[in-house]
Amino acid sequence: QEFGRFRFVTKFTCVEPLLGLEHGGKTEFRFSVNTSEAIKLFEHGTPPLNARLQTAALVSAAGYPLGFLVAPIFLSPGWQEEYTTLFREMASILPTTISPTFELISHRFTARAKTNIASVFPASSLPMEEADRRYKYGQFGYGKYVYPLEDMKAATSYFTTLVEQYFPTGKVLYFV
Repeated sequence: QEFGRFRFVTKFTCVEPLLGLEHGGKTEFRFSVNTSEAIKLFEHGTPPLNARLQTAALVSAAGYPLGFLVAPIFLSPGWQEEYTTLFREMASILPTTISPTFELISHRFTARAKTNIASVFPASSLPMEEADRRYKYGQFGYGKYVYPLEDMKAATSYFTTLVEQYFPTGKVLYFV
């Protein structure tokens, strides 16, 4: 369609059938990425980071606009080093000529989600301590636990700097 746009997010690497399609630059691939440790701990059954990035490079070479969804971002001890490593690896695999978009989403949870996760994955190490978070009321009558404002400000600044350093023509769409 002349004015149609399509944007989708994936973690998977089976994109070969899409590489030769006529997309007119109107279909954007967004790859969901995270640190290798987060993928290992919480994204069971999904391709490793390196495979996702190799696939993103193929998609970029096919002329598709490219974006990255970095989520959930965990602000646990050593998070700056872990996410710097992520961006360094991204920059080492992807062409320097691309201008990807970035959607950055910090880890958050509702009381109901915590209960559901605990019932399905009782041994989960997912960080969900209410005492370490602030409660934020949502627009639909329920709230969620998010990182404290000071931590979010520091993370916003840090990730903006990472994007500027490793992808100077990239664009942060949002950080929540």
